[in-house]
Amino acid sequence: MMESDEVERPGGGGLSHRRAIVCLFAIWLCLVLSQLSPSFDMNPDSGRYVALAQSIAAGRGYTLSGRFSRRYPPLFPVILSAVTSPDRHDFRPEKLLVMLTGLGAMIASYWLLSQRYQGRTLLTLAVLVAVSPAFLSHCVLLRSDMPFFFFTAVFLAATNHFWRARKPSWVMAPVLAVALGAAALTRSAGMVFYVTGLAWLARLRLWRRDLRRCMVFGAVIIFIAFPPAMGWMAWVNSHREGGTISYREWIQSGVLRGESPVSIKGLSVLVSRESRTLPTQVSNAARTVISLGGGTTGQLWALILAPIGLLGLARRMRRPDPSDYSFCGYSVMVLLWPWPQGVRLLSLIHISEPTRPLYISYAVFCLK
Repeated sequence: MMESDEVERPGGGGLSHRRAIVCLFAIWLCLVLSQLSPSFDMNPDSGRYVALAQSIAAGRGYTLSGRFSRRYPPLFPVILSAVTSPDRHDFRPEKLLVMLTGLGAMIASYWLLSQRYQGRTLLTLAVLVAVSPAFLSHCVLLRSDMPFFFFTAVFLAATNHFWRARKPSWVMAPVLAVALGAAALTRSAGMVFYVTGLAWLARLRLWRRDLRRCMVFGAVIIFIAFPPAMGWMAWVNSHREGGTISYREWIQSGVLRGESPVSIKGLSVLVSRESRTLPTQVSNAARTVISLGGGTTGQLWALILAPIGLLGLARRMRRPDPSDYSFCGYSVMVLLWPWPQGVRLLSLIHISEPTRPLYISYAVFCLK
């Protein structure tokens, strides 16, 4: 069990707070709907997601041009297939579905942030998350960013709730496990949360303090969250013949000079490659996480705000939540992810989305 560390108690303005949340939702809805159009996103990932969804809807299975798709985890195309049509050229139904996951991500982020903050601080954080330019733009893009953000935020919030509640909230255990499994089946990057969850569970003090809660948490991770990811990896390995290139094979051939990503040579190539650009990556990651633009102004704000967020994280780690472990693990993964350098900036913009609410909250925690 973890004690609450609320920064601010709500005063008598509860009604005003609720009205402000309603106004924020209305503003977010107007901003997102203003970007909604029937046209297709001219993006390779969007094209493949839509093609996979149409293939599923037409009964051709999980295929691209007649070949089994082994690169993209299947959950987002499966979700899209519920509203897509092979003969329709109006993509607003698909974009509305993505927008709903964006709304869910916003609500889940509010739930996550409300576990630490209340009153005006919570409202400020909610505004910063909801009107983030990157968040708004991705709410209507036919990519897996918003569903992944939604499942990740639910996992983080449910996990924190599971551990922070004075009395065990057993219903949160299957919720967090299902959300974790869904995140891993939406983007390969979600696999890192299995590692951070087990790292949190490796703390011996937790087992001495609450053995039953530790056993339940470990059980739902292993028996509910882990099997879907294992099933996807088994499917990828069993469909090499007649299938597309997998993500692991793409990284191995396009980034690691043909070396295996789990070999000593592959690791040395990755470390050499990343060490040359690490300072730029840190600056880019900070700028994209807090939704800053490019150029000198963006770099300046990144230099100012990034250390503040890191100091807030350092303070938080004195009494960490599971979400703090997840933030650290995910951030390291983002910085070391072997993207081809030509697409690294674009990748950081959308892959850092799930970390944005936490990073902003660390900066606020440091300033307070």
